Amino acid sequence: MRIAELWAREGVASVSRRLNRQGRWTVAPYRDADEADALALFAAVYGQQISPEEWRWKYRQNPDGEALMLTARQSGSGRLVAFHAALPLETNVGDDRLACFSVVDSMVDPAFRYRGLYIDLSIRLFDQIFLTDGAVVMGLPNAQAYPVNNALGMPTIDHARLYAAPLNAANLIRGRLGSRTLEAAAGAAGAVFTRPLRNRLRRPMDAAVREVDAFPAGIEAFCRRALSGYGVASRRTAARQAWRFRKRPGRAYRILQHGDGANLAGFAVITVLEKGDLRVGAVADFVHDAARTDGTPLLHAALKSLHDDRADVAVALTMSRAPDQRIFQRAGFYSSRLLWTGRPFHFLIEHRPRTMSERQQRHHDLLTRASSWFFTLGDTDLV
Repeated sequence: MRIAELWAREGVASVSRRLNRQGRWTVAPYRDADEADALALFAAVYGQQISPEEWRWKYRQNPDGEALMLTARQSGSGRLVAFHAALPLETNVGDDRLACFSVVDSMVDPAFRYRGLYIDLSIRLFDQIFLTDGAVVMGLPNAQAYPVNNALGMPTIDHARLYAAPLNAANLIRGRLGSRTLEAAAGAAGAVFTRPLRNRLRRPMDAAVREVDAFPAGIEAFCRRALSGYGVASRRTAARQAWRFRKRPGRAYRILQHGDGANLAGFAVITVLEKGDLRVGAVADFVHDAARTDGTPLLHAALKSLHDDRADVAVALTMSRAPDQRIFQRAGFYSSRLLWTGRPFHFLIEHRPRTMSERQQRHHDLLTRASSWFFTLGDTDLV
């Protein structure tokens, strides 16, 4: 019997006891006293450090609410062996506002993998989320988590599409190949391939596009209007945008704005990340009012700014059926699911209201239709 069926039939407590028959771990809500152990587990699992300041920013200071967090400690020793979290993301669904939770940083100590611990924490976390009637769980799981989430009943509604624009073909190829001969040959081909984009980058930015220090006044109303053609989009309030892109410790973002005041036509948020030998430029957020612009001036400014910041490649994320993908293609981006992260982006959604009323059915139809979603890298914790 699938875990999802067992969960529905017997409930969380029964399934949890089955998974932990030998009592190897104890699950509890996250406490501030767990922070040092959680940071150490993060470093052990992901091979990189996260500062206490960034950890608190991510999990405690979100204006949409604190994250739901669970920990598991080894019985006897008390060693932290797993951490599971979901970040709240207030989301507009049709004319309503729903509580969405994005599952992130699912960490299990290597010695405790494949023992049911990940499943135990997942069903406990989901059960907490679904205490809020009509709440939504979403995620972009990696290769290890994807089959488990499917087994828990989270359907894949889309394969989100990563778009990439090569800004420095030689460095990009050097970061992927290990042979100088191959690099030289591929670099020559890449120079021809990227010539149209390089020619466009020589053009000046549109005079109406400028860099600003803060998001414009009325940002939420602008985004609601600009994204009215989508059935589902996260709420881009002034508080959330400032938290996401202005208050994050250790990460610098730049805001490009097209137009001003009543003539505001859109904005883009960009940043540069170090990924091994590559400098990856990310278009973290991109919203434009199609009634005022086709978005091309903003994307041109974003690419030009990232190129000036010595990024080797620029990336952006959209849903596979999103109209914006055509804009990225016109600007010089190419679809590339595996570039940069080395994995595809399975977009999973679980919406489980207590009763499927007519209103809840409308929500469900929008949430499970990939073409309804407006989704960017800024809606994830990837950048």
